[in-house]
Amino acid sequence: MQAVSIISRIARARGVTSACTTSTRLFSSVVCSPNSLASARSSLISPHARSLLNSSPSPSTTTPPSTTAHLPPSLLSIAELGQRRWRARGNTYQPSTYKRKHRIGYLARMRSKSGRKIIARRKAKGRWFLTH
Repeated sequence: MQAVSIISRIARARGVTSACTTSTRLFSSVVCSPNSLASARSSLISPHARSLLNSSPSPSTTTPPSTTAHLPPSLLSIAELGQRRWRARGNTYQPSTYKRKHRIGYLARMRSKSGRKIIARRKAKGRWFLTH
């Protein structure tokens, strides 16, 4: 019930007329018609956010998605967090002989039934090197 009263206070502060009728029992018993709910939602959005949602860039002025010049300052830091997508990564493989032998070496393959099948398949195919 407290959440319903908070929502109604916010709606009254923004000048929204009573679009929904509420029950005194539960928050889930709020009854709204779809049209009144849509108008209430649209009036709760700030004018700046509404202009961003309604503006569609013309095809001649489109910019690549990596630019963040069109975003408000509050969203710039959030947008820049995801921009590490194309940076070079070169240190992902750090070879270790011990790990390689214990994972995919001959003795590791012979320990399990599926590993023995792998060796049998490679023998049948004629592989020169069966394992590491």
